[in-house]
Amino acid sequence: MKKWQIAIIAAITIFVIFLMDGGSVYVKQLLNRPPKAAFTYRTPTRTLKYIAPTDRDLIMFLNNSTDPDGDPLTSQWFIRYNGTGDWKLLNSSTHHWGRLPVSNEKGHETKLVVSDGMKDDSAVVVMPVDRTDVFETITYRIPKGMCYTIGVSAFGDYYTPPKDDEILEDLSEIYHELGCRNIRLFGDNEDKMLTGATIAANIGFNTIMLSPSYVDSTQSEVLAKLDQFSRKAETLRSSSTSRFILLVANEAPMDIRGFVEGKSRQERVDNYNRRTSNQTAVKKINRNVNAFLGQLVSLTRSNFKGEISYSSIADEDIDWIGLGFDVVCQNRYLLNDRNSEAYSYWLERLKIQGKPTCLSEFGCRATEGELRQALIIEESLGLIEQNSIGMCFLWNFKRYGPISTGSYEITRFNGKDRMFTRTLAWYKYRSFTNN
Repeated sequence: MKKWQIAIIAAITIFVIFLMDGGSVYVKQLLNRPPKAAFTYRTPTRTLKYIAPTDRDLIMFLNNSTDPDGDPLTSQWFIRYNGTGDWKLLNSSTHHWGRLPVSNEKGHETKLVVSDGMKDDSAVVVMPVDRTDVFETITYRIPKGMCYTIGVSAFGDYYTPPKDDEILEDLSEIYHELGCRNIRLFGDNEDKMLTGATIAANIGFNTIMLSPSYVDSTQSEVLAKLDQFSRKAETLRSSSTSRFILLVANEAPMDIRGFVEGKSRQERVDNYNRRTSNQTAVKKINRNVNAFLGQLVSLTRSNFKGEISYSSIADEDIDWIGLGFDVVCQNRYLLNDRNSEAYSYWLERLKIQGKPTCLSEFGCRATEGELRQALIIEESLGLIEQNSIGMCFLWNFKRYGPISTGSYEITRFNGKDRMFTRTLAWYKYRSFTNN
């Protein structure tokens, strides 16, 4: 036997002895790859990617960790309340189910640590937690609804089109937690509107109001767009058991170019408001709007077999009967009418047409302050109930960005990649129930 052969045999013998003497542990440690910690979290009715849970929600933390070597893993769940102090052990189970207390704006940190016995890995999520209830429940007869924006290109990032899973979570929250059985989908992203309508029908909303709003479009552009959209809407409506209402336009003098001067919506709003004292100018605008609505109704009727309406400005003189609308819809805000007597007067006037009535928008600016916003919504709902309006839709569920003069939302955006949390107005609206 040659010397090099003897050397190889000797090396193998030494390595075998090394393994028999416990060296296998070292080799395994050397070759072992660490696990990968991962988990998802949700309530029984929705995911928790976009809207915070409440302190009464059962949160299911589902362990999705993996190990590249196929080693069995042990798990430990930890919590750090409001992101301060020491980590506290929750349990050592594979998954964790539980509730969390109300948090500050930063939220609670939940951590999963997994180990294969030699190496470990961890994953952390920060989650704000809202209160469950603030106001006592009020029995309310009028069916309540929620306005939900699905993208308005003219309004920029504030109303950016939501992702499909975001729509699902938002509409689930509106239905199950906010207690709304009717939804108004608003915007110019037609694909998202149809997706939202399909989701709403699957969830079980009673009424689905489709409100395509082509802000800054010309009249001819609106006609062409509505022609295509109404055909698609009919395909969806015909296969659903929900009630569908298609709004052929929204606040036409302000949204659509050509009735008053102005390239942007804000310019048209300002010019329209300046004309309210000039009755001749107002009558001309109303005449032109009614003529245009006649075209929209004629076009839509040939494509869409559900109910049709128009979301009107508070002081527009619309020929509801002559144009053949099925529902009288109006955007009406209590603060704009200054007092409850004036608000009731205009609500009562909606019923003189002899058709079903609807407030397609009502609410209060968030800049009024949280409590003030909540109280105005409460007063508005009381007057809506008192005047027996058929249905109402609160403007608006959410928008990205900070609170500004145009904010009416009842949820608050906490910054990039953060969840929306509830305002006092959210709780006030929830307290009105038909149950």
